[in-house]
Amino acid sequence: MRTIKQLLITIAMLLCSATANAHDFEVDGIFYNIISASDLTIEVTYKGDSFDDFSAEYSGEVIIPETVVYKSKVLKVISIGRQAFDGCSGITSIEIPNSVTTIEDYAFFGCSSLTSVDIPNSVTSIGDGAFNGCSSLTSVKIGNAITTIAAAAFFDCTSLTSIIIGNSVTTIEIYAFANCNSLTSIEIPNSVTTIESFAFDNCTSLKELRFEDGTEFLDLGSNYHNNEKYGRGEGLFYDCPLEKLYLGRSLSFPAFHNEGYSPFYNIKTLTSVTISDSVTGIGSYTFYCCSGLTSITIPSSVTYIGKNAFDACYALKELRFEDGRRELSLEHNYTNSYGGLGEGLFNDCPLETLYLGRDLLYETYKSFGYSPFYNVKTLKSVTISDSVTSIGGYAFSKCTNLTNIIIGNSVTTIEDYAFSKCTNLTNIIIGNSV
Repeated sequence: MRTIKQLLITIAMLLCSATANAHDFEVDGIFYNIISASDLTIEVTYKGDSFDDFSAEYSGEVIIPETVVYKSKVLKVISIGRQAFDGCSGITSIEIPNSVTTIEDYAFFGCSSLTSVDIPNSVTSIGDGAFNGCSSLTSVKIGNAITTIAAAAFFDCTSLTSIIIGNSVTTIEIYAFANCNSLTSIEIPNSVTTIESFAFDNCTSLKELRFEDGTEFLDLGSNYHNNEKYGRGEGLFYDCPLEKLYLGRSLSFPAFHNEGYSPFYNIKTLTSVTISDSVTGIGSYTFYCCSGLTSITIPSSVTYIGKNAFDACYALKELRFEDGRRELSLEHNYTNSYGGLGEGLFNDCPLETLYLGRDLLYETYKSFGYSPFYNVKTLKSVTISDSVTSIGGYAFSKCTNLTNIIIGNSVTTIEDYAFSKCTNLTNIIIGNSV
């Protein structure tokens, strides 16, 4: 992580040395450049020819005015310029007026004493690394006009515990909140359509994550480490000790080469997952190796669950499919890429109780093992609701500890071997439509 920070500093210095000019004027201890003489607009900048000419030109509480009178003209402050406060480690607070529309790249880079910032609704863009290294920053409120949280915007804000993301944000770029290792919870509004790779890398205190309800798919990057063939993938939240997840949207993420690309891959701390009625699909490997997950409810809005979605969920004991008339398509857990031996989607889960409120569609033509509950020997109790019309082939085959089953009144078909080798099935209630 130090490498990316050093790279950002180097880029900033090179660009600065190539383009910087001396500030145009000073009023009340704040330095400005004229953006447009005809429009009477200005930006806040640093003192001198370069951002590092003076090390402490700003300190304490800084209040930026909306307008400044200079040479008998009223000038409007519309921007905080590139590296304007870069390295001003003595700044403790900043007041940004509603006239400002842009916070440029690295504007507050390394302001290590800045404790809070309220970005007004007038601001439409925050540049790369704008608050990078603000290690005392504890809270941030992002206004409702910003569409992109730029690359490394809050990188290394190690004291950040509270972040409010405005509902106009559509993109969270690479490393945006990386190394924010005091951040405990975050809400992603439904306006966000893309979260890039490493956006939450090394957020080692992030325990609660909420994706607000929305109908548009959310594209997620990953934390990847390339190798010669495929690269080793880690999920976007791999470093986060998530305990509680609210999933209000369907997710899209790169799972084509390695299960590790799933955003929640191997998060063993995850114990609570709520899936809302806005979710239509659960992608392959989504909860792969989430071995702390004990129960989950699949809402009726979900029509598809991909391969290995619950593989190695070694604590999942309770599963509920909410009532619905629409068929749910299930993939399976596979062991090779040649159509060979298949395992049911919940093969690794020590399920004990199951509520089945929908008809399931799964492969049976290659191997009976594709049944989602095949050989789940821990399964004891199954309730099949009145919304179900058929029980598929091999559905509960080899569930040798299944003792109680209730079959609802709408089931008309029980396919071949549905309960084969259920040797302890002693209590059966069958509806009147079979």
